[in-house]
Amino acid sequence: MQLDAVLAEPADSEAAVATVAGQRQALAAIPDGRRAGRRSNGSSDAGVTPDAEGSAPAELPRQRGRGPSSGLTKQDFEALARFRFGIRRYLRLREETVRDRGLTPRQYQLLLALEGFPGREGATVGELAERLPLRHHSTVELINRAQAQELVSRSQDPEDARVVRVELTGVGEDVLGRLSWPHRLELDRMGTVLTAPNWRNEQ
Repeated sequence: MQLDAVLAEPADSEAAVATVAGQRQALAAIPDGRRAGRRSNGSSDAGVTPDAEGSAPAELPRQRGRGPSSGLTKQDFEALARFRFGIRRYLRLREETVRDRGLTPRQYQLLLALEGFPGREGATVGELAERLPLRHHSTVELINRAQAQELVSRSQDPEDARVVRVELTGVGEDVLGRLSWPHRLELDRMGTVLTAPNWRNEQ
């Protein structure tokens, strides 16, 4: 009688109870590796043959590669770590400066994206959403808050009345200038820390 069949029957006799107990003890005595092999009709799991003790072979230790296989040297990793540290330090300073002025980092990014948009003054909502980057409705909400603070203004595009262009106001330009000057000084002070690593193509 199979174990599943015994378990499915009502345990209303001492014989049935004894049979269940005996089957469970026999199953528990089988090593895990052999038990898995029986479940798969004699084949071992994932094609790994159990050893004499019934367990799969131990996994080989992973090799740490920092030589020709990775293509990077210790100096390369030091340059990369220094570059990342410089970026994080600059971003932290920027966020602290912006918050001290009562703005959020995203509001500052909006002002900077408008003033730094290439080729012309202002940008459309879609262009701002792409450069920030944010979803369209999130960009609209950000512009609404900035407009409520008189940092930006909306106007129709002179070439296409269906397009709304967003531009900085005088207040927005003044705020952006005062926030950006300390960032420029920090970039000058950090010098080569923010210079991208010069990767060497070693074979």
